[in-house]
Amino acid sequence: MRCLETNLTCDKTLQLIRKSLTAGFIEPETGLHIKPSEGTPQGSVLSPLLANLVLNELDKKVESIKQSFEKGAKRGRNKEYDQITARMQ
Repeated sequence: MRCLETNLTCDKTLQLIRKSLTAGFIEPETGLHIKPSEGTPQGSVLSPLLANLVLNELDKKVESIKQSFEKGAKRGRNKEYDQITARMQ
């Protein structure tokens, strides 16, 4: 929900999503009402939407990490690899 609250500004939409996540389901075999404590129900219409929102945040995080590794214009040589291949030759 924290991830959604940063992306969505409409309180009614957030409330609708929160209610649909906590609504639960009825177990077909026993007829018991089960309320989930975490996650999205399988087959829910919201499941792909919520997955895309969370994966978007993951993409942003990975992109920022990736940029910290990309330094310089050309990839440097691996000295250990060069030594091993020189010994093999």
